[in-house]
Amino acid sequence: SRTAYSGGVADGMYPGFFGDVSMKRWKQILMSVWPQRIWQQIAVVLVFLAAVPLLVLGTVLIRTSQQAVRVSVLRDHGELALRAAGQVNEFVQKPTELLGTVASIIGVSHTSPWQQETAIVELSLRYPMFRRIASVDLKGAEVAVSRLGSPHRNWSQETAFLRARSGERFMSPVRIVGGDTPVMTVAVPVISMGEIAGVLAAEVDLRGMWSIVDSIRVGQTGYACLLDNAGSVIAHPDKKMVMGHAGAIQSMLGPTGSHGEPSSRESQDEHGSRWLVSDASLPGTGWSMVIFQSANEAYAFSRTMMAQAWIFILLSIVVAFLTSMALARFMSRPLNMLLEGARRISRKDFESPLPIDRHDEIGQILGSFNAMTGQLKKAQQEEKLSVIGRAATSIVHELKNSLVLVDTYMQLLSVRGHQKEFMQEFVQVVPRELRAWKGMLQNMVDYARVYRFGMEPLEVNSLVRDVAILAKARIGQHDIDLAVETLQAQHVVRGNAEKLRQVILNLLTNAVESTPPQGTIRLATAMVAGPQGHAGWVAVCVDNTGPAIPPDKLGKIFEPFFTTKDGGLGLGLPICREIVERHGGFIRVVSRDGEGTSFRVNLPLEKGSTDDR
Repeated sequence: SRTAYSGGVADGMYPGFFGDVSMKRWKQILMSVWPQRIWQQIAVVLVFLAAVPLLVLGTVLIRTSQQAVRVSVLRDHGELALRAAGQVNEFVQKPTELLGTVASIIGVSHTSPWQQETAIVELSLRYPMFRRIASVDLKGAEVAVSRLGSPHRNWSQETAFLRARSGERFMSPVRIVGGDTPVMTVAVPVISMGEIAGVLAAEVDLRGMWSIVDSIRVGQTGYACLLDNAGSVIAHPDKKMVMGHAGAIQSMLGPTGSHGEPSSRESQDEHGSRWLVSDASLPGTGWSMVIFQSANEAYAFSRTMMAQAWIFILLSIVVAFLTSMALARFMSRPLNMLLEGARRISRKDFESPLPIDRHDEIGQILGSFNAMTGQLKKAQQEEKLSVIGRAATSIVHELKNSLVLVDTYMQLLSVRGHQKEFMQEFVQVVPRELRAWKGMLQNMVDYARVYRFGMEPLEVNSLVRDVAILAKARIGQHDIDLAVETLQAQHVVRGNAEKLRQVILNLLTNAVESTPPQGTIRLATAMVAGPQGHAGWVAVCVDNTGPAIPPDKLGKIFEPFFTTKDGGLGLGLPICREIVERHGGFIRVVSRDGEGTSFRVNLPLEKGSTDDR
């Protein structure tokens, strides 16, 4: 019967609650992880409402800012390449412009060879970048040179001479002279009276261009290099790469910007390292200025900014979490107060009103709850007065008949006191009636005091075994067997040992009165499953093999003053029920013909109590 009883309660918890088995399983999973306390549920919702928007907004803002920073860095990198290209282009174009100026002077003034020589020597002395300057006639013969005493050359087959004689300004590709000096040839036409009268040609030392390129540094890892229109390196911090083919560099370059605009991109070298590469063209030369910088260094500020943004977001989430926890506790405090108040009311404790320190809707609810508690207290008092009135009526009725009987014996005592038979009746009847008076008055006192008793943690199985020891001898006097079955593990409830002992003894007394000789009374404890989040119940079972209680009387046995016993007041079971309900439990009875009667007292387990199911 114990297994059937606990299983019935457990199966009744969720009978067909979800039609779909899959949905039921998902519901169970969700409920297993969903917090059970209301403040925790509020905190989860508030954290979700605060953290998710923060994460989404932070992610979008960070990605947007990272993209903006990337575009800005690439643009600034390209502008740096453009400025570097302008600086180098100014250096490269200066020799051509100086030669053009001198050529104009020679063409206009129709100077003699020695005057031309004086002009170009002065130019070479003033600008050391000119290694050798020569004035060449239209046949390719040198008329004057800047290096006095040096042998004259024939320029008739030189590309520089031929291009300049045709009216173009010419700059040759860069070449290395003497193993360590970059040189290029520059030639400009000399125009006199609108016609080409000769050519000025010069060899230009470009080591100053190397110094400019070497001085361009971008951070700790950035550097610059210069490529000619054939794709060869003509300036690089690593001089071993000069005049070599820039295949690796070209592979990192994308399409060059049009109309002199710089282009920037992220590229990867042969070692897998990522670089920012920007290039800009030098007008009039076809050369390209290329700026390199490690992507890690270029975006270091961006990474720092992103890390700071994430730290700020995470701190905001932590603050939101703590704020949500505090707000959830603040919001759930009135609900906890109402819950505790409802528990006190369930224990028939109407003496502790809820404190009210608010004037909003919550304060109004607490005030209404206190008003309801007062009304329940008043109703309880009126009920007790009604019960006392009914009890008084019943006691008066019982005492009236008993007093008539006792009074009759007292009057006959003086007349028949010498008779032995009379005295035997007197000794039997009068003390019996006095005991009945005492029992009725004691039941009234117990009923009046049932609401006031202290409670503490106690172990149910030990209590039941102690009661069994007290009741076993008395039950044995009636030729009835007492079977005791208790759980092995300890099961702790919060209660009053004296009152619970009174309940069990009263149920055992009723069982003795209902069980015929050679019958059996069973006293046992059992576990009963509670709802999710509940510690469960421990049941104290009192079963007997006596006749069943008629169905028309079974529903009335817990009502005050209902009794089937001669001379009984009908307060024993109502007192038991009040005591059990004051403990937060409930009492049930099942009675069937041929099976006997079974009382179940269910008491709530404390959290953490051993579960021995």
